[in-house]
Amino acid sequence: MGRTKPFNKLLLTAALVVVGPALADCPPQLRISFNYEAFPPSLKGQGPGFQEHDPGWLVLATRAALRQLGCKAELLRLPHRRMDLELQGGQLGFGLLFGYTLERGTRLGFPLDAQGRPDASRAIATTALRLYAWPQRVPAQAWDGERLAPGLTVGVVQGTTQDGVAQRRGFTAVPIRGFDSALPMLKARRFDLLLINPEALPSTALEGPEALVPVGPPVQRTLYFAASSRALQARHPQFVQGFWAALCQASQRLQPPGGGESLPCPAQAE
Repeated sequence: MGRTKPFNKLLLTAALVVVGPALADCPPQLRISFNYEAFPPSLKGQGPGFQEHDPGWLVLATRAALRQLGCKAELLRLPHRRMDLELQGGQLGFGLLFGYTLERGTRLGFPLDAQGRPDASRAIATTALRLYAWPQRVPAQAWDGERLAPGLTVGVVQGTTQDGVAQRRGFTAVPIRGFDSALPMLKARRFDLLLINPEALPSTALEGPEALVPVGPPVQRTLYFAASSRALQARHPQFVQGFWAALCQASQRLQPPGGGESLPCPAQAE
């Protein structure tokens, strides 16, 4: 037990990325958070720490972006809801990965284009949100791309992009507290269908005879970004813009094939 606390402290701080000569706009004591849950291959391992040899391409891309900008940051992992709250409160500089919604756009910073829409050229990753069912319980003609069959319920993790999509679509939603509860609740028939992006599912859930079955076409194509706190945007606008561009470039370079369509990133960090 005597060695547990120092080791846990090391896992919590996870990585202090120290790089070369800093830019003038580098924020002091910058904290960047990833999710507590595993989202392989972008984020591997579960809990507060990072896997030492293979933390996932998103962690490697973040470190590469910081090196490019000549800045340093503490990298850590938090549960999704806490990460959202700390971003809003300014305790975090960035949170990865966040899909854009109108509500989130009022509370957090996202890269926007000239029309004030999420800038797809600075997205880190793209995915298609889908409805899933257990293979033995696939409702007939449940989802045609526009309408959900009457009477069906949809499980969504609270506070996520999927939550907002379900509300806008008018689905009868059943809230899920965290990603780790999604599959047990689906199996227990707490709802009929699960709305989620495939990257958030363990690989075992999509393989073999008991693999989940995608129901109908994708519900929505979603872009994911590094959301910034409003406080960081106000104090270090040059750095925020530069980090978004550098992270986009590093993500496209390090993301394995099949990560989804993406537009070319900005030519250089601004």
